[in-house]
Amino acid sequence: MLSFDHFRQARRRFRPRTPAAALRAVSEGFAEVEELVYQGTSVKPLIEEPYDLMELQRVLSRPQLDLPMNILLVKICGQMLGEPDPERALFAAESMTTIETRYAKRIDELKKTAASGDNAVARLALAREYYELALLSERSPSIRAFYLREAFVTIRDDAAAEKLPLDLIAVAVRILSALGLHGQAESVLGRARDLRDSQVLYFRAEIAFLRRDYRTVSLIARHLAEQYNRLPEGIRILIDQWRPMEEAHPAAAETGT
Repeated sequence: MLSFDHFRQARRRFRPRTPAAALRAVSEGFAEVEELVYQGTSVKPLIEEPYDLMELQRVLSRPQLDLPMNILLVKICGQMLGEPDPERALFAAESMTTIETRYAKRIDELKKTAASGDNAVARLALAREYYELALLSERSPSIRAFYLREAFVTIRDDAAAEKLPLDLIAVAVRILSALGLHGQAESVLGRARDLRDSQVLYFRAEIAFLRRDYRTVSLIARHLAEQYNRLPEGIRILIDQWRPMEEAHPAAAETGT
């Protein structure tokens, strides 16, 4: 039976920092089973200050982290860089390097694959990695712009073809929009296989919003609302956000003011 006295002890025999480490420690007799339960069920929010180094390290130990989690970790570590405690600042710097190194390794592997023959799939995956790395480089506009340019160069020839698939359009439009090249992004959308596809219309709304063309966003949102129940969640969010705005300011939505 688990004992809560285990956690009340000022000093425990061994404190593993990740669920995997806890499992190994328990199986080899270096830790109590309570440590495994604790590591497996710990749900302390990462964004709670002061930031918990053990919790951050536990998350960082996962080999595969999605983009939102990487963005959150980089944001937290960026804030920790300015902390007066040198140990915490060093941890933050090393953690950011760990995340960047993972991307660099994947990019190097994809470069080799993309260079061997006509491999559009590898080029698209490589562009995604560059794009994500750009999003993680918000603290340095020049580095961010460099990665965005590398991302687009990777798929530039593919994006110049006709009847483009949605997965390629999604990456190309995101990259071009991030570079502020809205006209080029619209040109890519114009070569979609199905110009009436809900995802293509959604991207048109995104570009229109960035251009502050709110009338176009409103028109697209109304059109998409007619098939609301069949749409992906991301597109429903656009409609749900825009319709209350229209109801509150109908004239502004119509005129774009």
